[in-house]
Amino acid sequence: MKKLIMFISICFLTITMGVAANMQQDTTFRNFMLNKMAQEINEKLTAVSKSATFLGNRYLMHYQNLSTLKTFNKGDLLSKSDVQENIRALSFTATQNNQNLAYRVPYLSSYILNEKKITPELWREIAAISEIKAVFPSLYQFFNDGWVYITTANELMAIYPYVPLQDAVHNKNPTKSPFYLAADFKNKKVGWSAPYMDLVGDGLMVTASYPIYDKGKLLAVSSIDITLSNLASSLMLPKAYFGSFFLMTQNALAVASSTTHLGEKNLTYFMSTKTITQKKLKGQASKSALFNSASETLLAYIQKYEHRDNWYMSFNFKQQRYGINATLIPETRWILVNVFNKTAPSEK
Repeated sequence: MKKLIMFISICFLTITMGVAANMQQDTTFRNFMLNKMAQEINEKLTAVSKSATFLGNRYLMHYQNLSTLKTFNKGDLLSKSDVQENIRALSFTATQNNQNLAYRVPYLSSYILNEKKITPELWREIAAISEIKAVFPSLYQFFNDGWVYITTANELMAIYPYVPLQDAVHNKNPTKSPFYLAADFKNKKVGWSAPYMDLVGDGLMVTASYPIYDKGKLLAVSSIDITLSNLASSLMLPKAYFGSFFLMTQNALAVASSTTHLGEKNLTYFMSTKTITQKKLKGQASKSALFNSASETLLAYIQKYEHRDNWYMSFNFKQQRYGINATLIPETRWILVNVFNKTAPSEK
């Protein structure tokens, strides 16, 4: 009898150790996958950030070197200009006819988005843009997504690819726009916008914006966009075994998702409709009740352990046990979240 009890005990211990080993292996692999995805997203965002900084520094260099504008042919540029709703379109290409160009064709478009006269300072900004016009397509080809642009404090805007004048009018008051105000003016470095609807019709996106200063004076902001659909491509996995992933800001504003559709015209939150109403937010709840519950649970947990960069916890949803594995994206301080069913057969 003692031998039988000992045998059963050994078998139970072996099984327990095997289950524990499998659980540990599963957790380790999950952490690996989450960190790998976070690294890929962070590298993509960092590349956008560095590109915005490079564009801004190139503009500053040429702006500072333009002590005289004698060699700048103002007449040719204005002869190709067009005006609509007090917005003047400018052309930097000799063969370009703005009225015949289509949306997003590979040309640099530029606009003066106010009713000001073209002052010597504004001419200097236009000349600086003209000097770096080849930089815009060079940066754009690395991402093939969103827009590459500079907005000056005088509301001169140069943007690539091409934006027709009838679309550019939606960008009135650009210095009050989400992409301009996203710049970190306090620390004079790149800042990131929250997701917003592109003003010229390219869907939901986020923007890295770099403030350009000359001897303490704010000259302009250089910006590069990346669409939410681009970011979502980094969350796709070939197997559902790892569960689902979503990326959000620290106030649960949705950036990307591996499974649920975020919508194309409205901001989406990983929150319940009830919570959105209580917080008086302008947006809609995501269509995934699981993600919404996971996000609210996680954010409450983070408040207790906000000094961490990684979080792991469990919660109940519809009588099942789920796990949450989350990590911080260093570049933007967004949160990448992995949600998985701990009771599903594939998880045992």
